[in-house]
Amino acid sequence: MTDQAEKNKKKDKLITAAISIIIVLLLGYNIFNYYGARITLPGKEMPSISGHDPVTNKAVAFDLSKGRLLVNFWATWCGACVKEMPYLNDISGKYRVVGVMKGPFVRENYPAADVKFENLLADENFFNDLGISILPTSILIEDGVVKEVHVGMINKSVISDWFDSK
Repeated sequence: MTDQAEKNKKKDKLITAAISIIIVLLLGYNIFNYYGARITLPGKEMPSISGHDPVTNKAVAFDLSKGRLLVNFWATWCGACVKEMPYLNDISGKYRVVGVMKGPFVRENYPAADVKFENLLADENFFNDLGISILPTSILIEDGVVKEVHVGMINKSVISDWFDSK
């Protein structure tokens, strides 16, 4: 093999290795984006959440330090979030449910969601600090501590596991 052919072969191996590393890093980043909250939130103390009322824009804070409750992270522009609202409204009659909304707030979509539980509009940093990048995401909080995290639309099986079996 000539020196030039040998150099080209080494160059090709280096490029292949670099591309492989980039792919692995991108896959890892995407996986962590999806599962990050599931990994980092359980055990985290969250005794309260504060933000603004989505309708009046007044400051609001929810005390999460006592009892078991579901905190649902959602947005008015998120189709899956709005689609799960009837179910969340139903269970809010039996369990405490608190909504934390991500902006931008689409005022005309809010009445259509017909939300029956407490909600506040949090700032973007709140979602980033918690590692919540997928909506909807729901968490179970017990006495101010995150116990469980569910990414995606919540369902009866998850609620049963979280509330009825404990």
